[in-house]
Amino acid sequence: MHSIIFIIFTVILGILTKEFKMSTETELNDQNINKVENEGSSKIDVSDLVVKVYGASNIGKVRQENQDSFYLDGKYLHKFQGDDDYQLTENADVNQLYAVFDGLGGEEGGAVSSKIACETMKEFQDKLTHTKLDELYDAFCDYATVANRKICKELHSYLYPRGGTTFVAIQISEGALHPFYLGDSRIYMGFHDQFFLVSEDHTVAGAKVRAGEMTEEEAMMSPENHMLTNFLGDQPGTKHIDVAANAGIKMQDGLFALMCSDGLHDIVPPSVIFSILKDSEDPANELVKMALELGGYDNVTPVVIRIEKK
Repeated sequence: MHSIIFIIFTVILGILTKEFKMSTETELNDQNINKVENEGSSKIDVSDLVVKVYGASNIGKVRQENQDSFYLDGKYLHKFQGDDDYQLTENADVNQLYAVFDGLGGEEGGAVSSKIACETMKEFQDKLTHTKLDELYDAFCDYATVANRKICKELHSYLYPRGGTTFVAIQISEGALHPFYLGDSRIYMGFHDQFFLVSEDHTVAGAKVRAGEMTEEEAMMSPENHMLTNFLGDQPGTKHIDVAANAGIKMQDGLFALMCSDGLHDIVPPSVIFSILKDSEDPANELVKMALELGGYDNVTPVVIRIEKK
C-alpha cells in the first residue's frame, strides 16, 4: 500500500516539477548569469553586503539515522548526528565556504563517509578559501581526492560493504559565489523571479536525460535516478577525483542560493522551494518542515545563503 501511495505521489510531483520548470527554473548558462548580474546593482561594493546563512538537517520519517552533514565556514559542522539547525551572518567581503554532504542512504558506511568528508573540508578550509581563483578548481579536486582516500580507507578498515557521500559546496570570494559538486545533491540559485538549477545530477538517469535518452519524468520514476556515477568513497581510494564546477555568480543584494540533499529536492516541488527561499524568515527550517509534511522519506538537509545589504 505504501509503495502504491509513493508511486502516485511521485507521478504528481513529476507533473508539478515539469510545469514549474517550464515557467521558472531554467538551466544556468552564460546568458542567464549575465541577466542576473545586469539586473542587480552592479555598482554596489561588496563591503556594503552581508551573507546570511541558514542550515538545518533532519532524519526524516523513515530512515533509522541521519547520514547527512553540513558545513558552515568551519564555524559549525553538523556531522550526521540527529536533527540540527544553525544560522550565522558574515560580511560579504570575507572569503567563506559552505557545503552539504549526503551519505549514501541505506549503506552502512554512509554516515561515516559524510562525517569524514565534512571533517576533511575543515582541514582544507584555509586552502579552499584563500586560493587564487585560477587555482580554485584544482584545490577542490585536491580536497575531493584526499576525502575520497580517507573514506575508502575507513570503509576498508572497518569492513563496511559499501559507503560514500555526495557533496555540494559554495565558496565565496572576490565578490562572487563559486559552486562545486559531486553526486546528486543539488545547488540552486535565484534572483528576483529567476530560479536556476546550477548543478547536474551525477546519476545514471541524469546522464541519460542529458543525452536525450530519457525524459525528466521518466528519470524520476526510474531506479537509475539514485544510481550515482560520481561520489566520494568511490573505489579505489588512490584515484584522482575531478569535481564538477560552474562559473561564479557575482554577489548582488537579493541573490540567494540553496544547497540540499536529495531528501529535499526529490520530494518538495521547485515552485514551493522557490517560494520559501524568497519569502521565509527561517528558510532552512521551513524547507525541512515542508519535506516532512510531504512524507519525509529520506534525511533532509538544506543550507540557504542570502546576500543582503547591511
